[in-house]
Amino acid sequence: MMSNLYIPFCSLLLSLFLFALFLAKVKTFKKNENLFYLGMIIDILLASIFCIVAISLIYCHEYDSVFVEYSNRLESFFVINLCLNLLMYLIVYCYPNNKKTKIAYFILNIIIFALTMILNTSLDINEEANYMVVVGDVITFTNVSCTLFIIISLVISIINFKQLKQKIIPVISILIFFGVIAGIRYVIPELTCVEFLLAFTILIMYNTIENPDVKMLEEVTIAKEQAERANHAKSDFLSSMSHEIRTPLNAIVGLSEDIATFDNLPDQVKEDSKDIVLASQTLLELVGNIL
Repeated sequence: MMSNLYIPFCSLLLSLFLFALFLAKVKTFKKNENLFYLGMIIDILLASIFCIVAISLIYCHEYDSVFVEYSNRLESFFVINLCLNLLMYLIVYCYPNNKKTKIAYFILNIIIFALTMILNTSLDINEEANYMVVVGDVITFTNVSCTLFIIISLVISIINFKQLKQKIIPVISILIFFGVIAGIRYVIPELTCVEFLLAFTILIMYNTIENPDVKMLEEVTIAKEQAERANHAKSDFLSSMSHEIRTPLNAIVGLSEDIATFDNLPDQVKEDSKDIVLASQTLLELVGNIL
């Protein structure tokens, strides 16, 4: 019987590792999807704890203990909530402007918690206590709810394939892995590996979360590079304009000065030529100052 504790204990250690890893990467919670990812870690952490509590009590022959019953109920609740958090993660990422998401999330949480506490459940266990399976309406509700949330998550992932970008591979992998977990639970219901496999799926998903500070620094770097390119373009433009404007002005100034040197010109023309030279020089100086 004690061997049944090994896998849940490993899932507990893995979830604690994920929790520390997440906090080390994400210093602030500006992104709603990061909050739901943290919720998934907390769900698997608590599910592992209640699984360990239930198995430990059964090992002590406390088969009819109320703590065993409610540990199993709470374990089911947190497993369902994990699937719900995955769904919410995808929704807030793909539809960030939907303000009703959090309200729906809290309402669903209340409903799920109430049903897992109300629906009947029992323990199928043999005399040697080496076979233990939780049965009843709570388990049926858990399987149906998780399946529903996973299907909806898969549909959202397919519809928003382009928007998810680098997240799509780990997300699809997680959804497929959930199917593998369901299959293992169906074939070997007494194997207490669900929490560990779920913790492993969350580990796969770790690369999908973003550190807002790191992303902000990347955006600042990109903006700096764009500003530098714009500055170079401006410099090239001004250099080109300086050449294009000065060339005809220099021709006007040179020609006007040359005309003013002719002796056989009427006095009025000479005065006009001097005015042209003065105006051209002034314009040339203004253009130079502006550029």
